[in-house]
Order: sequence, then C-alpha cells, then structure tokens
Amino acid sequence: MEFLYKAYADSGEVEEGRVAAAGKREAADELKSRGLHPMTIRKTGEKKKVSLFKRRRLADLAEEWESLLSAGIPVTETLDILGGGRSGKEKILLGEIKATIEAGHSIAESFAGSRAFPPFFTALLQVGELSGTIPEQLRLAAACYRKEEEFIAGMKSALSYPVFVLFFSFLVFALILTVILPSFAALFDALDIPLPAVTRAALALGLFLQEKRFYFLVELLLGAVGGVVWLRSERGKRSTDAFLFRFPFIRRLYLIRVTLALSALLKSGKTLSDALADIADITDNSAVKEELLKIKKDIERGGDFAQSMERSFGDTALARMIHVGMESGRLPLFLERSAHLMTEETKRKLTGFRKILEPSLLLFVGLVTAAIIFSVLLPVFSAVGTHMGV
Repeated sequence: MEFLYKAYADSGEVEEGRVAAAGKREAADELKSRGLHPMTIRKTGEKKKVSLFKRRRLADLAEEWESLLSAGIPVTETLDILGGGRSGKEKILLGEIKATIEAGHSIAESFAGSRAFPPFFTALLQVGELSGTIPEQLRLAAACYRKEEEFIAGMKSALSYPVFVLFFSFLVFALILTVILPSFAALFDALDIPLPAVTRAALALGLFLQEKRFYFLVELLLGAVGGVVWLRSERGKRSTDAFLFRFPFIRRLYLIRVTLALSALLKSGKTLSDALADIADITDNSAVKEELLKIKKDIERGGDFAQSMERSFGDTALARMIHVGMESGRLPLFLERSAHLMTEETKRKLTGFRKILEPSLLLFVGLVTAAIIFSVLLPVFSAVGTHMGV
C-alpha cells in the first residue's frame, strides 16, 4: 500500500511525500529510519479529517460527556445518552463511534477514525484513556474551546461593522462611477464647456468601466478563481501562511491558541516535547508549525523554552511568564494566565482600533463621495454662471 505522510526532520523542516509500506505502523518505521519524525500518515485516497463539530458544539459535547462519566456511567451508555440528545449527522456519528468501541477499538482510536473530530480533541482523549483521566481531559477540552469561541466571537463583533461599511461603500462608488457619472457625459457635451481635470478623470473612468464592464467582470472572476486555486495549492498556502505570520496581530492570535492548547496538554500529563509536537500537528498554519518544531528541537537539545518562544513569536511578556512558570513548576497555570492576559489585551486593542476605524471610514467615504459629486457639479455651476454673466 502507498501512504501520504507529513513529517519533520531534525532540522525542524516539514516534509511531505509518499511512502510504500504494508501498514501505517510500517510506514512510520520507514520514515523514522530516514531520520524523519511522522506527524500524519494516511492511506492514498483516504479523505483528510474534517471536523464536523464546531467549537461551541465540541465544548457542549465535552461538558455533557464529562458530567455523565463523572456520574459513573459506562462509556458506551454515555454515548447512547449523548446521541439521544442530538439529531442528524451528530447522532449517527456517535452511534458509529459506540459500535467501533464495542468492536474492541480504543476510545481515542474510535473518535480519531471517525474523521469528524479535531486532532486536539482526540489527543486529549488518548491521554485521558492511558492515564484514566478522561473526565478531566474533557473538562480541559471544553474550557479551551469555550475560550477560543469567546475570543473569535469578540473579533467578529469588532470587525463586522467596518467590513460592512467598506462593502457598502464599494457598491456606492461602483454605482456612481458606472451609472450616474456617464449619464452626465451627454450634458457636458451639449454645454460645450471646458471640464476640470478631476471631472475629466472621473468621466473617463466611469465611461471605461461602463463600456468594459463585461470584460472587467470576466477578468475579475478569472482572477478570483485563479487566486483561489493558487491559495489552495501547497505553495500558495505556505506563502500565505508566511505572509500572515509576519503581522504581529495575526501572530498574536496564533500564539493565544498555541498557549491555550499547550497548557491543556501539559495539564493532561504530556511532556513539553510531545505537547509541542501535538500542537504542531494541530495548527493549520505552516509557518507556526515550523516554529513550533524548531522550539521542540531546541528544548530537546537542552535549550531554554522561554527564550525559544521569544525568538519564534517575539513576545517578551509571554517569555517572562514561561520562565516564572518553569522556575516554580507551574508552567501550565502560567501558560493559561498568559493566554487570558493576551486575549484581554487583544480585545482592548480591537475595541480601540474599531473606535478609530469607524469614524475614519465614514470620513473617508464622505470625502470621496463629496469629491465625486463636486467633480460633476463644478462644470454645471460654471456653465450656469457663464450663462448668467456672473
């Protein structure tokens, strides 16, 4: 059989390719013999894991399941109860997982094999199953997903109005340039008056867009399709990930997720090295993944974790918290506190940014609209003044 793999080398670089082997275990052994550390291995033609549950639904599921297990109810019965309170795909999925467990597979394997749960969730289940602490791991998962959901909801709330204003402004400008301005062209020709440069430029742009709108729309559509295809390619994704990682705000968002996940995995009993490898496998940004693998390699060589995090993510405050956490033996707690502090700080910055952006956008839209209207009315007023002898 042939397997697709994603692995990292000792240098920290991520490598993807194909390997022929009798099974996944043999494929992993083959990769290790090449000096590679496998992150994901899947059979050729096998679909990638797709999370069916959103963060809120995952948090609800984890909390409900934790309550049932803490009450002493057997795992298979809890899945029956959870499935009974749901409908559609979720109910069918939980029934299939129950059947897989009853067939002799482990809980973590059954959930991972469903391809409907994120790796972070199944990683915590695996730790809980090995250590006998599944309820505790479910509690950690629920808390982590709740915090992520709360943060993302705050971001959407802060950015929704500016995005709406920009979109509506684009429609208004398009209407003015392609419909309203060209309708004045005949009037200006009839008046036979010299037009100011701003009016000539606005009219030329409006007439061009009106005459070439079909070609313009086709080119825009082709460009959008080409852009989507490129973004979905491996090269495009890596370039986009690296570009986004350069922005401090985007880097901070990923750092919050990494810190929350790392705190949860360390609380579950994972070693720091294993936790970093798991999070690298979870993250969807290749630049973040490579940085995490570099940090993992660095600490395995005896490097300082706090300094490695600061070099990769450039956050001095987090590095100080990590240093204190490691010195006190309470790293998971300090990571969780750091994530909370970074979340609150980012929310405040978003709120401040929104307070500045909203009036700035309105002022910009008003000025551009006024400039366009002025470019149309100026020659009209000039012609009227000339006609009246003013």
